[in-house]
Amino acid sequence: MTGKLPIPNVSINKLTVTVFSAIVLTTLMSCRECPTEPQNEGKDFALDYAGPSFVSLSFSISGSGKRNYAIQRDSLIVLTGTLFGEDTIVTDWNAEPSKTFRYRLLVKDHGETIDKSEWLSVTTMDTTSHDFTWTIDVLGENGTFWDVWAFAENNVWAVGFVYPEWAGSEVHNCYKWDGTQWLPQDIISNYWKVHIYSILAFNEYDIWANSSYPQHSTDSTYYLYHLGDMGLDVGPINDCWGKSSNDMYFVGNGGTIVHYDGQSFTKMANPTDRKLRHVDGCVDSQTGEVRMWAGGWESTGWGSLVKFENSQWSLVWDADHQFYPDQNYLDVGGIYIPNDKYIFVEVGGIENNILVIHSQKYFNDYHILYSKDIAGATLKIRGNAINDFFVVGDHRIIHYNGRTFYFYTDIFENFRLLGVFQISDFVFIVGEEFSSQKAIVIRGERQ
Repeated sequence: MTGKLPIPNVSINKLTVTVFSAIVLTTLMSCRECPTEPQNEGKDFALDYAGPSFVSLSFSISGSGKRNYAIQRDSLIVLTGTLFGEDTIVTDWNAEPSKTFRYRLLVKDHGETIDKSEWLSVTTMDTTSHDFTWTIDVLGENGTFWDVWAFAENNVWAVGFVYPEWAGSEVHNCYKWDGTQWLPQDIISNYWKVHIYSILAFNEYDIWANSSYPQHSTDSTYYLYHLGDMGLDVGPINDCWGKSSNDMYFVGNGGTIVHYDGQSFTKMANPTDRKLRHVDGCVDSQTGEVRMWAGGWESTGWGSLVKFENSQWSLVWDADHQFYPDQNYLDVGGIYIPNDKYIFVEVGGIENNILVIHSQKYFNDYHILYSKDIAGATLKIRGNAINDFFVVGDHRIIHYNGRTFYFYTDIFENFRLLGVFQISDFVFIVGEEFSSQKAIVIRGERQ
């Protein structure tokens, strides 16, 4: 038996090799089917909008049910949340102006990252300058300018009512700035000249002016629409907005909302009977649909905010429907819509005011830009862009440059400022002087 290997040992070695080969083959096949890298379930991660100090991002996550996510900016996790639908938009409200950041989406499961998107490079907007020089013009012996509209820096219309300094002269309801002086430019409708409370223009020959009732000019001829004579039971008109003179919306006392289609006026159903002092809107760049917000306040009670979308008005908040954590924030002192994505709302409370920016599509996605204890009320917001606009009111002119606010309150503390219009580096602010009760225009020029 010398030189022969035991048969049992040979059989065992063959079996071992066979089993080991099967394990290796199975492992290799399994590795092909189950890669270690994520399969990019986070889809369509994209930039929605880059403001001066915030970035909005849109994304969707494949699969159904609840999905947890995180948003990473450079090396920081800046947002976390849970997605219950298929897509959403979220906002990083703490970005810096004029900088480039990298963002990516992380899909989470029990705290672990199971998927991630590619990096997305985003550059934020720059800020604008607060540096304005100011000139104050006082017109007439008595009066108030309620609103202002600028076609150019040397073609500005201030509306309201002004009693001239000389005895026996009739009241003027509009003055025009020609770059050198203010000259009467009265708005007369159907042989009537009445006080003007707001103005909106598409060009110099297509102007809407509101004097409790709408007035419209074509080729310098004005016509006053007496809504009461048309059988419409509505309160006085305070403000208007529209995408053209054939699609106009008017808001006023008692929750009045009226639509004009170029042929006739129609009273619209409104979920509030509160006084509406402001309205602003936009046209959706993708759908072409009109979207608006209107709001105001009552002198004896709280205000409200309503929204127009999908051809109907709905209530956003009022005294019975709290929205902000502090239920005292209800009076709407101003609305400004710079584009079809965001809305700024100045809201008054018992002790202070807040200025809030909201996403139009996801209104609950908002950021309080300031909370200030300022005497008096905010009365108007208008400007050039999301990073360049003015807030005016009792004792105040405030400029927002996209990141910071500059309060010019020490200069204009004796004024009640009711209207503002900004065009390029020029701003025109109108109202009245408290002590003399004279109509004033404040002209600002950026240096």
